[in-house]
Amino acid sequence: MWLAPDAALLAADAGGSSSPVSLYVVGAIAALSTILAAWLAMRGTLRTADNAREVAFDAQVDADRAALRAQLDRALERCETHIAERDAIREKYVRLRVAFVKHGLDPDNL
Repeated sequence: MWLAPDAALLAADAGGSSSPVSLYVVGAIAALSTILAAWLAMRGTLRTADNAREVAFDAQVDADRAALRAQLDRALERCETHIAERDAIREKYVRLRVAFVKHGLDPDNL
């Protein structure tokens, strides 16, 4: 009887007697160990899922950061272009004032 359906039969085969209380204790310990093993397995699965979510979030943050960096670079380029245009307009304004002064006119009174 190597596959005995009852714990009492196993105890009888072993030559010892077992009380119903000890059978319940063994059953409770087996149930608790099964629940503990399932909880540990679930916890490992949750950690794996948390890690996967964290990796996905990090990838999204990196993509957003790269996009924002590209936008910042374009904005800085436009800013430099506007500064160069402003400087060119200032140069033209100064040359115009100098031309007025050269012809004997006061550019502030025009």
